[in-house]
Amino acid sequence: MVLLAPLVVSERPRPLALIGIVVALAGVVLVVDPGRLPGPGGAGALVSNAVVLVSSGAFALYSLLGKAFDRAHSPTVFTGISCWGGALAALPLAGLELTGAQPEPTPLSWAMLAYLGVVATFAGFIVWFWGLRRVPAARAAPLLFLQPLSGLVLSALILGESLPSIFLLGTALVLAGVYLAARR
Repeated sequence: MVLLAPLVVSERPRPLALIGIVVALAGVVLVVDPGRLPGPGGAGALVSNAVVLVSSGAFALYSLLGKAFDRAHSPTVFTGISCWGGALAALPLAGLELTGAQPEPTPLSWAMLAYLGVVATFAGFIVWFWGLRRVPAARAAPLLFLQPLSGLVLSALILGESLPSIFLLGTALVLAGVYLAARR
């Protein structure tokens, strides 16, 4: 987002924000435990890394276009259009999925689908775009570095997973980087 913000929404990041982002990124690399990452030689690693890079770029562009659109419209309008557009785009894939094995949805699976669609996706994006309306992209984007931390902490608390030994150092770098990048 920080790299695309000057082009899409005419926002230039502060030098301290760029330093903070680099520090936070280094922390995320330590948090996800580089020992468990795929090695550079495997074809699977190349494909999976490319998918992550493309999806990250798509999310950055989506967020910045939403920020630009949001100047004239509410976050609810942009999020609603995005969710309906995404649902329509997924229909052909859903049709392909339905041609295979037919699982029987349970009331719990419908409830989980509703939660993911309404709370996690729709409400989450409304809050995200509401925040982007109020702060520059270079201050909002670093907050995304907190997601891997929260995922690992929740997996430790809920599932009893063990945290990598380097987790504390990585967490400190992420928090310091986010502080540097997001502060006024």
